[in-house]
Amino acid sequence: MLTQQLQLSNSVKKTFNFVLILFTGAKLVYDYESQVQSKVGSIGGKSKDPRSQHLSFKLSAELSLTPIWQDKQNQSLVQLQVSNPQILTWYATQHGSEQTLDQLKNPFLLPFGSSKIQVFSTETKIEVLNFQRGLASLFLFRQENIEVEETDVLGKCRTIYGQDRHGLHKSKENCQVSQPQQNGLFDTWQYSNIKSTYKLNQEGLIDSLEVREWVEFYPQLTPELAQDLQQRQKLTLKGM
Repeated sequence: MLTQQLQLSNSVKKTFNFVLILFTGAKLVYDYESQVQSKVGSIGGKSKDPRSQHLSFKLSAELSLTPIWQDKQNQSLVQLQVSNPQILTWYATQHGSEQTLDQLKNPFLLPFGSSKIQVFSTETKIEVLNFQRGLASLFLFRQENIEVEETDVLGKCRTIYGQDRHGLHKSKENCQVSQPQQNGLFDTWQYSNIKSTYKLNQEGLIDSLEVREWVEFYPQLTPELAQDLQQRQKLTLKGM
C-alpha cells in the first residue's frame, strides 16, 4: 500500500497545464541526466588550500510519465518511474567504474490539481525519497511572468518566472530550509541559487529542460572548510 512520504507546496494557477495536456495522450518518455560536483574548502575557486578536494558523479537514466487518473475537476494522478539508472563517480582525477542504481527504479505517484502536491512512494530510504522529490519538482512550472514564493525540495524559495524567445525561465533564490538555523557557533550557513530553462513543444509539453543549481554550505566555526555543490540536470523528450 502506498504511503505519503513527502509534500511539495505550490500555487494552482497555470501550474498544471502540462499534466492536463499529458492526459490527452499516452505515456511520455524522457532522457534524464544529472551531473554533480562537490568541492570542499574552495568556495568560488578562490582558495589554494591543498585540502580542497573535488567529488563528482554523473547519473543518466530514462524517466517515464504515465497518466493514471483524471476527473472533471482537473484532479489528476501521474506515475513516474526511472529505468536503466547508471552512475559514474570520480574523486579528483581518479575515475571510478559505472554502476547501476537499482534502488531508483521503484515507481512513485504524483497527484496534481490542489494547492498542495504530495509525492506518494513505498520507499523508506531518505536519499531515494529526496531523489524522487527532486524529479517531481522538475514538472512544476507556471507559464507566465510572475514572482511568487514556492516550497519544494530546497525549502521555501523566492521564485521568478519569465518567458522570452529562448523559452520559459524559472529562477529560485534565497531558499530557506524548513527549520531556520540559529546563529550559533556550530551552525552552518546555506546559500542556494537555481536557474531552469524550459522549452515547450506546440502541445505545451516539456520538449527539453536544463537546470543549473549552486548550493554553498559555510560552517560557522570553520568557514575555510566550506562546501560548494554544483548540479546540472537535463531532461529531453524521447518519445510519446
